[in-house]
Amino acid sequence: LNNVFAEPTTAAAQILGGDFNIPRDVMEDWLANHHPHKMLVHGGHSCAGLTSMSSIDYFVIDRRLNTILGRAASWETVLATHRPISLQIWSQPGEAMVEVMAHPLKKKVVKR
Repeated sequence: LNNVFAEPTTAAAQILGGDFNIPRDVMEDWLANHHPHKMLVHGGHSCAGLTSMSSIDYFVIDRRLNTILGRAASWETVLATHRPISLQIWSQPGEAMVEVMAHPLKKKVVKR
């Protein structure tokens, strides 16, 4: 995530969503210590194991977007052990909001 957050972009704020394979509480602590301007948004348990459920699929967003957030959810599925996740965003009609960022360079090292 350090590499993604360090990538130059014209976007005013970022939303990253996916399977982070890191428990939600661990990621929240890491964000608070390394990127306090970011926050985690989840829609509940998203990964089913043999004996338990976990939340490793979620969104990391810029805190400035908190005022336009709608509902986050994880959806029932029969396709895999991971439930699809969604994030609702409220905006004004006709307002362009989405810019897709290219994948960051994997070998770039970000110094903090």
